[in-house]
Amino acid sequence: MGTIAMRRLLTVLLCLTPAVAAAQSATTGKDGYELFIQCDSDNSAFNQGVCLGYLGALVDLEAATAEPDFCVPADEPLSVLQRAYVAAFQSGGIPRGTSATAAALQILAAAFPCQ
Repeated sequence: MGTIAMRRLLTVLLCLTPAVAAAQSATTGKDGYELFIQCDSDNSAFNQGVCLGYLGALVDLEAATAEPDFCVPADEPLSVLQRAYVAAFQSGGIPRGTSATAAALQILAAAFPCQ
């Protein structure tokens, strides 16, 4: 294989590498148990921030949909959502291997049904 052909091959491979990594991370997402550990962490401000930010983002996203699956009151503290998420995992209601998004949507729909 000539130098030019080798360079072309390497260029193509290098261009495809980020796309493969992005596709893998988009399909796997955050693990629900990992988020549970972060939400249940009493001693880490970073973990608390990740937990509250994740749950808050889901609430904001759901509120923007035409037919939301759950309705969290606007004045509800995020810490209430955090406690609901932790309690669901502690009770065994969410199986390990469930994505964080799927787990949170299930938990929030049960805790905050729309009237």
